[in-house]
Amino acid sequence: MMRTRRGPGVHAAASGLLALTLTTVLAAYSALGRPETATASPATATCAQVTTAPAGTWTTRAAPRFPAGSSLVVAQAVDPTSPTRQLVTNGTSLLRTEDGCTWTEVHRLDPERRDTRIVDLVWHPRSPEHVWASVLSTPDVSAVLPSGFPGNPFGPTAATDRAGLVGHVLRSDDGGESWLTRGADLPAPNGRLALVPTTPTALYWPTDTALMRSDDGGESWRTLPPPLTFAGADEINVPFVTTLSVDPLAVSRLRATASYPITSTNAGASWTRDGTGAGYWSGPFLDGGTTARTRLLTTNATYASAQVTRLQVEGVGPGGPVATEIEPRTMKGQPWRAAWHPSAQQAVVATWDAGSPFNHPDVSLYRVDVAPDGTAALTELDDLGLPPVLDVLVDDAGTYHLHTRTQLVTLTPPGSATPLPGGAQVDLQPFPVTEPTPPRPARLHTDPVVEVDPGSSTSVPVELDLPRRPGAVDVFFLMDTSNSFQPDIDAVAGALADIVRALAEAGIDAQYGVGELGTTDSGRRYRRWADIAPPGPALQRGFEQLRTGGGDEAHLAALGQVGTGSGIDGTPLVAPGQDPTWRPGAQRVLLTVTDVRFSDEGAPGVPTRDEVYAALREDDVLAVGIEVAREIGDDRTPGGAAAVSAADAAGTTAPTPARADLEELARETGAFAPPGGVDCRGNGTVEIPAGAPLVCSAPSTRVAGLSSLAGVVPRLLLSQEELRTVGVTASGPAAWTWERDRIADVDVRRDQRLALPATVGCAADQAGAALPMQLRARVGDGLVAT
Repeated sequence: MMRTRRGPGVHAAASGLLALTLTTVLAAYSALGRPETATASPATATCAQVTTAPAGTWTTRAAPRFPAGSSLVVAQAVDPTSPTRQLVTNGTSLLRTEDGCTWTEVHRLDPERRDTRIVDLVWHPRSPEHVWASVLSTPDVSAVLPSGFPGNPFGPTAATDRAGLVGHVLRSDDGGESWLTRGADLPAPNGRLALVPTTPTALYWPTDTALMRSDDGGESWRTLPPPLTFAGADEINVPFVTTLSVDPLAVSRLRATASYPITSTNAGASWTRDGTGAGYWSGPFLDGGTTARTRLLTTNATYASAQVTRLQVEGVGPGGPVATEIEPRTMKGQPWRAAWHPSAQQAVVATWDAGSPFNHPDVSLYRVDVAPDGTAALTELDDLGLPPVLDVLVDDAGTYHLHTRTQLVTLTPPGSATPLPGGAQVDLQPFPVTEPTPPRPARLHTDPVVEVDPGSSTSVPVELDLPRRPGAVDVFFLMDTSNSFQPDIDAVAGALADIVRALAEAGIDAQYGVGELGTTDSGRRYRRWADIAPPGPALQRGFEQLRTGGGDEAHLAALGQVGTGSGIDGTPLVAPGQDPTWRPGAQRVLLTVTDVRFSDEGAPGVPTRDEVYAALREDDVLAVGIEVAREIGDDRTPGGAAAVSAADAAGTTAPTPARADLEELARETGAFAPPGGVDCRGNGTVEIPAGAPLVCSAPSTRVAGLSSLAGVVPRLLLSQEELRTVGVTASGPAAWTWERDRIADVDVRRDQRLALPATVGCAADQAGAALPMQLRARVGDGLVAT
């Protein structure tokens, strides 16, 4: 309200000139936090999402929250007689459930000791109170094992060389409730612990130098003779065992695979080679022994990373082994985990890329159905679009139990009863929705009453107190998948919930996607694994689909597809339509993570740098970057992680070829550090000064499997500016003139106090009147205060 004077020195009685009702307009935000351990009771447990498909009933559960160590699942075990009783580990913490939903920690390795990891869990098939855990460690106390060891959980052996490592077993005699270390250290195993079904205390431990056996539950071990086999009249082979199975109907009969199948009929005292088939054999996959005959599945390929061309089944047809030829690429990847159904003539098989993404760009899950004559038919089980499956187990009721790095999944074939928690379908979000902290009210401050002489004007101070109120942000991760990146991918995948929570706590409505920055010879130069969407299973699965491989990175090919989605002809082919589906009005952020300079400049079908930059600018995409610095130096240049750390301590950055290219990308798309600069690593030093290209460095040690990437990502994303125009308008009978009614480029990610001075006046015929006025403050088109 404005009060005018009747004449000189005469004041009219009235209420305040600007009696502003400060009504705050709040936007709705959704905040998503870190998954918590389930607490549902057995009677009301509905922690699973249920999907019915032709293959059967699928139930999917998010992995429980581990109180220590990584958030990624390393191993799972299921009591075959009571399958809601399960164990799961991340390598450090061991959790147990009785109902499939509520988890309790039953054992924990010292999280400060990064030289020891649980790598496998095995539940005894006929003695459900006996469970074993395989533990690996390094005798060098200064060495560090990867947080998700084994480093490549998709294959039969770890990407990290196990030479020089040692192992031992943990044993539980009460169904996993309590655990004790058994026996002394042994050479590290090549494969998983093999149990003797008829004797709960008998087990085998395969290593690359010998086969070990214990008859007292792991207290003591003896070394069996080398598995000599005779391949010809004068040729003796000494293979090392990678997989081993004990025949449940004749426990002295062992089936194993080195590079070909071998058999022992005397509990490992001597071995013979099975047949004369050439090539590489996977398996043997043995059944659980509940049928009258021992069933066995193996597969054959020309060499270890070649396409499978033959399935071989034994123990189903009327005679000996029966082979079924299949066309190359019928089966994606090499089989490495499988389980036979206890009563039906079928098995479920998971595959891995055999360390060759070029030969196996995709992996999958399959059902093998066996006819009465022993011939086999293959069906891909792709109902859920699962990422690589790390294990396949089966219980006595015929439900298959699978797990990925972030999910526990079961498949109950038609006609079988599912004992697992189902209930009503639930929205299975690995990042549970929580109520956000709403932004504080915005307030306009000015004099409540202003007196003005008729026919004149006076200055009015106006200030807008604008607490942060960020808008929507879309983040697309473009992750380098060259063979040095497994620790970094694991670090980000394991910290996704923390990254999501950090942005949500800042009031940011963030959605995410993930794409693969592949290599020129891996079979994938680029692929969008998860489109922009609220954080959920699709995002986690997108990260789980990232598999590393060798070769030169396809930087410009991948960046060009993010910008255009046009597709690339040639080998390897990139299908069109894989650019992110950005939300209208959201800030669009491309986060590129790599460790080398752009490698594919000038390659056929690949856009130029200028074409990439123009495409990203056209979509209003801000391209920020993280350069991963290795211990050996980026692009073989001196320095590497040590140089980055030294530069960080000095408050600067280490010049590397990768940083130069990422900085050019950021500069060309307008991604710059805000005022005050950016402390990428959270250690109190500002590495990126204000106005510099927004590129952070994250040291990583591949051999030790350590990466600082997970901590750098949220700091980089939260450091960005979100620039909006703030304006104030006035309405009412008085004449209101603004010295400044609009302020462009206000960073609404941070609290602001904005001065918007004005001049107000009145006409001569308004003398003595009380004139109500209203001010309105807007951010963009949104009203924030009146």
